[in-house]
Amino acid sequence: FPLPASPGCLAFSPDGRTLALGGAEAVYLLDSFAGTLTRALEAWPAGEWPGEWPSRDVAFSPAGRRLAAAWDSADGTFLWDIENGRVLARLAYSATPP
Repeated sequence: FPLPASPGCLAFSPDGRTLALGGAEAVYLLDSFAGTLTRALEAWPAGEWPGEWPSRDVAFSPAGRRLAAAWDSADGTFLWDIENGRVLARLAYSATPP
């Protein structure tokens, strides 16, 4: 499977079964016991990725059912349901204060 050459970040799920690796255009979920890819959470549709750096941070919700990841771009914070891979939210930020 296409793991990032140098992930920007990683996080274990609360139960330790899943390892999230932050790549450039996606977050890869691995079964931490088997070492196999279980899902790739794609942030941007093909061809829309605005940067060249891997994700800056990933974090699981306390229950382990959701995952947040942030990239260095204006709309680069995403929240997924990891069971079905659906993006629940895409958050924008501004580099300048309001």
